[in-house]
Amino acid sequence: MLEIHLDWVNTQKARHLFGRLAYLGLPVYGFGSSSLGNPTDTFGRNIYLDVFNAPGYGPGWKRENSFLAHNPGGNFCYGFYPHRPYPGYPAGNRPAGYGDRYRATVIGPGVLPDIFWQGNDVGAFDPEDANQLAYEQQMNDLNAQWSTGDTLCHQR
Repeated sequence: MLEIHLDWVNTQKARHLFGRLAYLGLPVYGFGSSSLGNPTDTFGRNIYLDVFNAPGYGPGWKRENSFLAHNPGGNFCYGFYPHRPYPGYPAGNRPAGYGDRYRATVIGPGVLPDIFWQGNDVGAFDPEDANQLAYEQQMNDLNAQWSTGDTLCHQR
């Protein structure tokens, strides 16, 4: 199961994606990774994130990034704000990679199928919108629940 939600992060200035990866109700995560974010064991799984029609990348689907599900809950998080370039790529930050739509792919181990998810962008945050404020609080609570024991995915 790949469950993903979108909200806002860093005092609601950037779009935020978070979720969890599970198999038969149990969290999926690895026990180590390389400095480049690749799993170093057969348990770890990268979540590949693509964005559709990102202003900084142009039309169509583009790979935004990939990241690992975390130990102990199989959760993960990603903020759509400018990022440093990957090693070996041209200098300069990559743009904030938000777009109209998102999709995520996780490659299944062995003969298990790949898992896919797609969702629409949440749009820019409006601090005057009561519905968005309530939704943001609900998503922060869910993210906090899923990220228990994880120091990387928590709202500030």
